Amino acid sequence: MSVTGVRRDAAQVPPIRGVAADLTDPDVDLPDLDADLLLVCLTADGRDEDAYRRTYVDGMLRGIEAVVRERTPSRAVLVSSTGVFGDVEGEVDESTPPAPSRPTARV
Repeated sequence: MSVTGVRRDAAQVPPIRGVAADLTDPDVDLPDLDADLLLVCLTADGRDEDAYRRTYVDGMLRGIEAVVRERTPSRAVLVSSTGVFGDVEGEVDESTPPAPSRPTARV
């Protein structure tokens, strides 16, 4: 099994194969990422709606497209914040309805 990490700065990837790529760049040139499993943990490069859209919508799409060129992973996990759920008291799980209160959470 091989593991590849994609990050803006490949030197910051743990001791696995690192690929430097900024998924917010529309001209990013990603290699085919032949993956059985996909773990996505993105961080926006700003705190405004445009930065969130570049990262969590456009960047996510570019990353997924690079992975599925070879084959569709059997499982994908998205690590995200709970901001899309607004001010929820108690536990948040798959059945919790989204209720974003901030513009960035709506993105």
